[in-house]
Amino acid sequence: MTYHEKYRQYDLGEGHPFRGDRFVNAIKFFENQGLFKLSSLSLVEPQAASKEDLLRVHSEKYVDLISRLAEERKPFDVETPVSPEILEAALLIVGGAIECGKTVYEGKAKQAISLGGGYHHAGRDYGGGFCIFNDIAVLIEHLRTKYNVKRFLVLDYDVHFGNGTSDIYYEDPSVLFISLHQDPRTIYPGTGFVWQIGKGKG
Repeated sequence: MTYHEKYRQYDLGEGHPFRGDRFVNAIKFFENQGLFKLSSLSLVEPQAASKEDLLRVHSEKYVDLISRLAEERKPFDVETPVSPEILEAALLIVGGAIECGKTVYEGKAKQAISLGGGYHHAGRDYGGGFCIFNDIAVLIEHLRTKYNVKRFLVLDYDVHFGNGTSDIYYEDPSVLFISLHQDPRTIYPGTGFVWQIGKGKG
């Protein structure tokens, strides 16, 4: 499991449904359940994702925009604030996803948990829905680049449709994206209908 104490900085503000204490509370729950005493579970502190990692998925214009918004402490949109602290946490969380993928691929673990991951509303050149960078896509592209992995399956079971991940891989036949979500007529982001099944060979 990857976790860094700075994950708590991904806190979108008082009264916001996405608070930084969710990460701390998860770790406390695991501790109270005695899970960290298990020899099969270890806690790994990740390194922050680099700009190179991000640019395998996101446009340079978008990455630079997020950096500028962080410096100016301005939101990407009404529900997705950005600050230096949030950006630092986001890069660590993306780095955590990369570490999980590396660990499993190299046979050091059978499975891995990227605590706090799953920012599926971020597309190549947009954010939203509390997400600024798509850690799932960054992991896919890391595995593709570093290990020459050819095929991927993403099972997204968040109640919201993963529009960012879907958009990124909508025409990519090497990535099978499966999303189980609430009726898009009733919930953000308002997409993910049964007819949205990809384009071309994707």
